[in-house]
Amino acid sequence: MMHLTKKLAGPEDTAALAASMAPYVLAGDVILLKGTLGAGKSFFARHFIKAMGTEQSEIPSPTFTLIQAYHDTRLPVAHVDLYRLNAPEEIESLGLDVYFDHGVSLIEWPEKGEGYLPENTLTIEIEEDEKGGRIATLSGEAWESRFGFFEPSLCRQVSETGRRSFLQMHNIEVADIKAVSDDASFRSYWRTETEEGSRVIMDAPPPMEDVKPFVKVAEYLEGLSIHVPKIYQKDTEEGYLLLEDLGNTTLSKAFEKGFDKKAWYELAVDVLIDLAKANKKADVPAYDIATYWRELSLFTDWYLPEVTGKATDPSLRQKFHDLWLPLYSKMNKVPQTTVLRDYHIRNMMVLTDVPHSHQKSLGIIDFQDALVGPVTYDMASMLQDAYITLPDDLKNHLIRRFVDGMEGEVTMTDFMTSYRLIGLQRAFKIIGIFTRLARRDGKTAYLNDMHRVWQNIDEALAHPDCAALKGFIAQVMPADRELIA
Repeated sequence: MMHLTKKLAGPEDTAALAASMAPYVLAGDVILLKGTLGAGKSFFARHFIKAMGTEQSEIPSPTFTLIQAYHDTRLPVAHVDLYRLNAPEEIESLGLDVYFDHGVSLIEWPEKGEGYLPENTLTIEIEEDEKGGRIATLSGEAWESRFGFFEPSLCRQVSETGRRSFLQMHNIEVADIKAVSDDASFRSYWRTETEEGSRVIMDAPPPMEDVKPFVKVAEYLEGLSIHVPKIYQKDTEEGYLLLEDLGNTTLSKAFEKGFDKKAWYELAVDVLIDLAKANKKADVPAYDIATYWRELSLFTDWYLPEVTGKATDPSLRQKFHDLWLPLYSKMNKVPQTTVLRDYHIRNMMVLTDVPHSHQKSLGIIDFQDALVGPVTYDMASMLQDAYITLPDDLKNHLIRRFVDGMEGEVTMTDFMTSYRLIGLQRAFKIIGIFTRLARRDGKTAYLNDMHRVWQNIDEALAHPDCAALKGFIAQVMPADRELIA
């Protein structure tokens, strides 16, 4: 198990550690705070709670009350002190289960509750060093992928020097390396001229990113004759790929230039038909209920707290979870395929050196998060686009083209039910992601498209299958629901 060690020269370092961790906690996280009296456990907890958004000026120690709860935070927070616990089983009377499921728990003296606390936790042990400062040791398997968010030294540094070293390792000398684009993730893309022609470097620093799924899915799609960037060189450990340059013309830009929307969207649908009818699926995980809920919870854990000014009440979070349970079977009552998950016109490239009537003229990017799921998923991603509104007649034509292309493997009724629910699930996820990008990562441009996502939600909620969800949204949402300043 990976351990992260942080030197805390003074109180300001402890406060900074707490503040840097707060944006990355998830509902259900349990943080065990260990250390002797006066080590700084309560100090850490106070600054963590402040960073979670509380406006309370006083954050008292729970030494005598055993638990102090905070709900004016992004997630409900329970600050717990078990020092005065007489027996471990007494922890069952504290009512912590609701925080174990729907909030964040900070537990001091966790050894007093041994055997009655969740196993999948983060432990922070604070000890005094020989210079009078503190050393914090963080350990927890579920947290290892998050350590890099608040400890830059764990991440491979992003620099032109690193990109040039990668090229030189493969005996490639270049003059210039110019930025192509950033990504909503930590990946970035860089164009350079080589002796063989223009190439694009994907710079995906581990542990924040992992290029191996991209490589696996690219090889699978290439085997189906779907045009994805060819991989010329790779360093999967350091997070570099040298890719075919598919140019600068996304389908989104092509439409702005007057390209025929119907013809190009038909090509995009035909790619999905070929993908759905492939003899085998990509070797990737399946879209299970836990994955659907993890995405849906972005709405309750980021968006709702932003527009209501408080944590989503655990009972409401549980209700939202439960309302979706009977809908999953309807979402999956269609054939399963490899779903690319971000299939929209900003991730499709027009290749001008290939006749536009051929599928090879459409290059596909951003597929590294592929899963096995309903054939409706990528159709919903494309037709219920967060960045453009398609006319209803075009959407209906493309849906009919897909269903006809499936040659009886799915009925229009089952397709439309699944398509509608998948689109709604995606929309709630996108609302949460746009909010997180704005508030945690400072990428506010995505908020400009929030209204379009809400339009997609409203259309789906109008269907009888979604009546209960419509009532829930009416219950929890303020009147100016989509507005985030």
